[in-house]
Amino acid sequence: MSSKYRLPAVVFVIIVMFYGCKNKIRDDRGALQESVDDKYYVKGNVPGVKSDWMIICYSDRPGKNVKVDSAKINDGKFSFKGRINVLQPVLLGMRHLDKNGRKTFIEYHGPFILERGALNVSYIRDSSDKMIAWGTEGQNRYNEFSKKIDPVLKTMNSIAGQMYNVKKGKKQYIDSLNDAYDECISKISITVREHVIHYPSSVVSAYIVRHFLTNPDSKILRSLYEQFAENVKKSIYGKQLYDELQAKEKMSIGSSAPELNLLDTSNKTVSLRSFRGKWVLLDFWASWCQPCRKENPALIKAYAQFNKKGFEIISISTDENRISWLNAIKQDHLGWTQLNTSKRSATDKFGITAIPMNFLLDGNGKIIASDLRGDALQKKLTEVTQAERPVKNTVNDQY
Repeated sequence: MSSKYRLPAVVFVIIVMFYGCKNKIRDDRGALQESVDDKYYVKGNVPGVKSDWMIICYSDRPGKNVKVDSAKINDGKFSFKGRINVLQPVLLGMRHLDKNGRKTFIEYHGPFILERGALNVSYIRDSSDKMIAWGTEGQNRYNEFSKKIDPVLKTMNSIAGQMYNVKKGKKQYIDSLNDAYDECISKISITVREHVIHYPSSVVSAYIVRHFLTNPDSKILRSLYEQFAENVKKSIYGKQLYDELQAKEKMSIGSSAPELNLLDTSNKTVSLRSFRGKWVLLDFWASWCQPCRKENPALIKAYAQFNKKGFEIISISTDENRISWLNAIKQDHLGWTQLNTSKRSATDKFGITAIPMNFLLDGNGKIIASDLRGDALQKKLTEVTQAERPVKNTVNDQY
């Protein structure tokens, strides 16, 4: 088995990208049936917690939480109410105080499904110190899914931690971790599909597909999308899935990769077109993604072995912090083209929902393989370089 380090956003960041919200939840009138009562109510009980305020927010990207509202905690109780016209995953954050009553940090829990109706929240103080919610149809559906998936995610986080700490030269151990990790991914995929079959009319099902499948194959994604009822397809998550599906179907083996024009480390625009006539590995990564960083030694080895045979690597980072991006390039000794797509333009074009991810292109810009890790990348490059040179198509411009 190849030494792959794959970590979906749902595990590595835990709660990654929630959309809409603010003072008036983003409008998507097809997401729910029309109702006269468009109010939501959130009531919670957090006994024994040293916190003065509860914050309700959404997370539009890793580490970026956008506040929607806040409520004072009195005698361990709090409540929110407002208007909403579309189902919305949110986070609840408790601002903790030290023994002197000074602000320390905000502890976030969730996601919780906010929609019309009453959502009940309770904080359980035990070894896990978790917050649970129930009451709305969407939350109850999500709880049903979470009950099945939480043990798998816990196992995946444990495996990811072991991968992070494993030393070089432990290939057999790494392969055993990857086998266990792949088994977890398979369990998640099965659980997601079963949930969609049971609840094809629930917008939560589309949200679950969007956030719990790691770079799913286009055929799998289409089979799930086509099971959804029309109200789900018209919801914001249904529309996102459709856009992702369209991108993935354009990125199947044999398809031409879309053109890219991104800035390199010197702020110069680099075009994918300029690499015609070479085998090109488009590698999507980020400085904060440890599985991505773990894969870099394999890329360095492949680049050294095959560069003179016409092989190039274009690494495309999703970093928003330029300094972190540049430092990671220097620390990992990456000597090939480095580009940045912090605004997600490239990842959206390629239908990428989790990193690391890569695509191998031939001299005409056609995709000949994807998601190649460790030994799999070496094996594929050996195969293609021995077969033929990456002939540049001068008649039909594929890029």
